[in-house]
Amino acid sequence: MTQKQVGLSTSRPVRTQVWNVGRRVWPHDHTYYEICVVNKGHATHQTEFFDAPARQGTVVIIPPGKVHAFDDGSQLVVTNVYYLAEWFLGELKPSGSKKH
Repeated sequence: MTQKQVGLSTSRPVRTQVWNVGRRVWPHDHTYYEICVVNKGHATHQTEFFDAPARQGTVVIIPPGKVHAFDDGSQLVVTNVYYLAEWFLGELKPSGSKKH
């Protein structure tokens, strides 16, 4: 999924969406970060490394380029937070460091 598909841009670097998933989300990746919070129901969250149960209160963070999916869902409702990481990161300098 692309930034354009979820409405991310330089003028809108963060977006949220509540999504009534239902039973399945096919394997896909993103060009942005996604935080997925399970609001209701349950499913199996799948990545290339493992399958894990996801139920109310589960939070999943998916970095750009990583494939994930949900399967065997039952009344799954999630809130997705899409964001462009570069808009949250400033120059990382240790406290008290001097500019050169």
